[in-house]
Amino acid sequence: MQQHGGAGDLTLQFHKKYPGELPQSSSSLSRFARQQRTAQEQRLLAYCLKANLQSTTVTSGCCPDQKKGGGGVALNNPNSAGNDANEKERSDCFLYLSECLMGGLLARHRIQAGIKNYKLQDYQAAYREWVAATRLCDNRELFHTLNYLISLSFDFGHFQKMLALSVQQFQIGRFLNERALIAESYLNLATSRGLLCNWELCLSYCKNCLLYLDATKVGYVYMSIACSYLEMNQFSAAIGFLKLTFDICSKHENQGLVVQALVACSGMFLTLKSYPEAREFAMRAIEVAETVFSVGPASCRYRRTKVHVIPVQIKLRQLDDAFRLCEESVRSSLEYHDRYVQAKCLLFFADIHRLKSDYEVRGLKDNNIYTTIATSLWLLKNWYHVRSASKY
Repeated sequence: MQQHGGAGDLTLQFHKKYPGELPQSSSSLSRFARQQRTAQEQRLLAYCLKANLQSTTVTSGCCPDQKKGGGGVALNNPNSAGNDANEKERSDCFLYLSECLMGGLLARHRIQAGIKNYKLQDYQAAYREWVAATRLCDNRELFHTLNYLISLSFDFGHFQKMLALSVQQFQIGRFLNERALIAESYLNLATSRGLLCNWELCLSYCKNCLLYLDATKVGYVYMSIACSYLEMNQFSAAIGFLKLTFDICSKHENQGLVVQALVACSGMFLTLKSYPEAREFAMRAIEVAETVFSVGPASCRYRRTKVHVIPVQIKLRQLDDAFRLCEESVRSSLEYHDRYVQAKCLLFFADIHRLKSDYEVRGLKDNNIYTTIATSLWLLKNWYHVRSASKY
């Protein structure tokens, strides 16, 4: 039997199955194949509905075997009874239909199971369920499943993975050509680039996002733009977008966005060395977060909100309070694999011991914390040198 191997044979097979101009790279070929399969399924389903709408009886039982004769779908078209080609084409249509429906049901079951595990704080099980769902669902469901994976990557501090998932989501949104999906993927790309300190790219994605986004989510874009300008020390522009963000929050009563804006204000006053105002905004952010997010070590957003008060306490020389809060944060971050908080706490611990002139880190209550957290040291390099990462 003849064996096909190599990129040339693969391209030849693609030309036979899908005539026309084809991309040459392997990733482009696989993406093109998925798009063609989706288009083929849509054509077959459309033919199935058009050809059999009047001549098909669909039973409503949850299992076809529950009906007498085993018929979940009955074909009663006498005009095509003798046409074998027509019957075969119709049979293929229903075969594809059943595969699509079964895949969709399994995908939705996996997605719901992942959501349940996420609420139970079993994040590894939630990740496995959502990854399994991505292999079963169509493009639209895949887009929303990637949203869950992006949120989970944010919780774990896997910002590079978050960026890769956002790029995949953007490609799906462009393929489906829907403004809402494109806007959401642009927002995820901007958030990922902001977390990776690529402020110029974050601003670029935000500007593109505003071309597609509706008024209900524009506050998140303004927040990303304000944070980017703050990190680039363009305070006047940042203040303008912070004001717009607070206006959106009061209009739509979005308390979660209020927390982000208060944290940004605290960071701005910290940079300007106005420490009492920075502490006031940080404490207000924690108060609002207690009413919005679940309070406890498992809450990623509440934990990250509390972490922002530590550098203010260090600047005010409240070192004992800062040390206790930092120790509490790093314990919960180690338990729930939040590498972002681990990396931040490493810096805070270093500042606290430097100001205490405790360079050998003597008298620690729990040396295991520092031994375990040392495995996250590589994050510091990623945090400060990520600007040299490859651009999308």
